[in-house]
Amino acid sequence: MPLTKKPILYFNTIIQALPALLLSACALSARGDGSGGSRTLPPWEEGYLDIHHISVAGDAAYFVFPDGTTMLFDAGGSDKERFDKAVAPLVAAPIRPDTSKREGEWLVDYIQNVAPARGRNMLDYAVISHFHGDHFGVWRDNAPVSQNGTHRLSGITDVAEMLTISTLIDRGFPSYDYPVDLRATATDRKRNLGNYLDFIESRAARGLNTESLRAGVSDQIRLRNRPERYPGFEVRNIKTNGTAWRGVGDETEELFTSAEILTADGSFNENPLSLALRISYGPFDYFTGGDMTGVSGGDFPDWFDVETPIAPVIGEVDVFSLNHHGVRDANNDVFISTLKPQIFILQGRTTDHPGQEVAHRMISENLYEGERSIFATYLHDQTKAVYGPWFLDKLVSDRGHVVIRVFDRGRSFFVYVLDDLEPGANVIAEFGPYTSRN
Repeated sequence: MPLTKKPILYFNTIIQALPALLLSACALSARGDGSGGSRTLPPWEEGYLDIHHISVAGDAAYFVFPDGTTMLFDAGGSDKERFDKAVAPLVAAPIRPDTSKREGEWLVDYIQNVAPARGRNMLDYAVISHFHGDHFGVWRDNAPVSQNGTHRLSGITDVAEMLTISTLIDRGFPSYDYPVDLRATATDRKRNLGNYLDFIESRAARGLNTESLRAGVSDQIRLRNRPERYPGFEVRNIKTNGTAWRGVGDETEELFTSAEILTADGSFNENPLSLALRISYGPFDYFTGGDMTGVSGGDFPDWFDVETPIAPVIGEVDVFSLNHHGVRDANNDVFISTLKPQIFILQGRTTDHPGQEVAHRMISENLYEGERSIFATYLHDQTKAVYGPWFLDKLVSDRGHVVIRVFDRGRSFFVYVLDDLEPGANVIAEFGPYTSRN
């Protein structure tokens, strides 16, 4: 049931109108104060795992681990005006809540509204999945320059200007030479990747701890405050560039070589290089993989499908943030039927998100049996008009920040949808509790 009406009314009873497919093992409910007014997301408490999929026109997810350790996974944006002209008739999502601030500024506002007290002015980890502007920030000619004058502010560089980052992790530090010398190819130092590399160089000189994600390990991103209290919590690094975890110890394998992914003119597709993480808290599991790809055949070589070889080591999850915004070159049959998520998160950007094939896969009980729900941070009206009831009847929310709150040592979780049309953390609806399956 798309949540599109304003104002939103709250009810203290179970929603009876939602299709059975959307019901969790427990009651699926929308709760509130009954007044028809909004309420604020209850604050994080120790023991919660909070995952905020933030609606800012690009990809961004903010995590608060059970002991208060914090992580930002991507900090993207969207140059809507340039995008709409370049790829018309496709249309990009708007900046939320509005254009009075840059996406990075809105990200910081959001984080400071929901962060635990110690995390309001800092991040323990910031992870950049890959080097596309909708994941780490878009260049704008009129963007302000950083205080030290070395780079412009956009996405992660904006966030770093306002929050202290303890550790920044990407796919290339320190050499940035996979699959080619990225410093040499970023010849225009005024654009996205060049700007990011300028930022990295300036911050490294000032002591920012920057690392490349190490595939296979579970001790690079870890609890920093009270790890002894939460032995069932783990962040497993699944993939970096072409290197992936084998599922045994910290062993890895190479999915492709740098030579394989280069075209005749030396260019390459950045998406298959995306970082991927599985986050586990007791029986609860979550997966995110940036713009990872998952098709082969036809115009796509075999190595382009990185989903099929890593699906078995991920296993079943409760929540899956769709690869590549739900684009049709990702989220293949094997991947979805292996992960079997209860909740799909679509961080939608353009009018072709999700691809129609992916939409079918998400709701297909031929791929796996069981209930599942779909939450989108943004779904365009044009997309809804094309797809119609067969998909919309399975969609729970079509816009807003989507928050997963895991509690009871990972045994249960709620899904909150927060209003993205105004600052703050105002709840539109609440769903659950869901029971973690693994």
